[in-house]
Amino acid sequence: MRAFQLTVLSLLLCAAAAGIWYFYRPEPPVQIVLITDEQGEYRLLSQGLQASLQRGLQNWRREYHIQLLPYASDLKALAQHFPPPAKIDLVIGCVDSPCARQVLGLLENTPVPFFFTGNSEGLLQHPRLWHLGAISNQSIFPALAMALQTHTGGIYFVGQESVQSRMQAALLSEYAQLHKATWQGEVFVRADSDWQTLRGDLQKQQPAILINAQCGLAGMALYEKIPRSKALIINTCLNEYEAALLAEHASGDWFLSVYQPGVDGFSQQEKMVSLAVGLLEPLQKKTFKASYLSIQLRNQNFLQGNDMSVVDNDNQHIWHDLYIYSMDTTGKLKTLYAQTFSQRPELVPSQRSPSQWELDALIYWRNRGGKWRE
Repeated sequence: MRAFQLTVLSLLLCAAAAGIWYFYRPEPPVQIVLITDEQGEYRLLSQGLQASLQRGLQNWRREYHIQLLPYASDLKALAQHFPPPAKIDLVIGCVDSPCARQVLGLLENTPVPFFFTGNSEGLLQHPRLWHLGAISNQSIFPALAMALQTHTGGIYFVGQESVQSRMQAALLSEYAQLHKATWQGEVFVRADSDWQTLRGDLQKQQPAILINAQCGLAGMALYEKIPRSKALIINTCLNEYEAALLAEHASGDWFLSVYQPGVDGFSQQEKMVSLAVGLLEPLQKKTFKASYLSIQLRNQNFLQGNDMSVVDNDNQHIWHDLYIYSMDTTGKLKTLYAQTFSQRPELVPSQRSPSQWELDALIYWRNRGGKWRE
């Protein structure tokens, strides 16, 4: 009898221990892949974004057992070394749509969500994609409309050799025609010969507006490669820090931002962190489903400083404000325009269908041997 009681007691203790372990066992870590750019023209932009993101997630690492896995955004290396999607919970990063397209291809047929932190032309939409940056109708389109009110003459576009620059130039060309403006041409920089082409075109055509869509070091190089002219240069992808470095050369030119420059507070980086944190708990419990993400984030409002941001219900992009600012020769910032309402993200603001644009993008990819950018 005593042996029976001891056996029953042992079983009860084992059951209790198993229950305690089940409810208090350590959760598996959340595997977050960061897509960074350590080299090339996007280096400064990418480093700033990722540093802010890492600082923001640092506060949540202990509570949610986050493991950050950085990977470089070199598209060829990314395809070769990307971790198995089955071991990933969330992907955050990329500074342009070529990188985002590459990541979406790697995540095909998986439930892994991807928070794309860069700006794009506005042609990307995918069930797994949450686009945190600005698109054309939130930045360059309204900025160009304002510039055309005071600058009469032609428009010229300078971009990187990439699917993003090619598609954005095509969208802007169509936009200019709708506004009865003259589209004088475009150049996509890969080598010194392209800078020579640009200098020749600018001297011959004398455009009133020059759109510089290059980012980082390449965008800053424009001011070294071309002589100063009367054209208004609209920089779509240079941040506040880079604008300050160019102050002496870029005085009076326009820089675009989706957060208020020159103010201590929240920026696009913090918006990323707010969205990421919203996913951490369900991810950590391994209850993530695409349907849950849609319910959790779509139409979500979250406070950023003094501004309220919204995740669009239809296309999983962010509603953004627009700020246009310039620098004087001493590096002092001057805000030229501050939008008083958030602009809804409008994908493919064009008379052509999304399928036609996507076909053009695929043709670009095929003609360049499976590369989204040089």
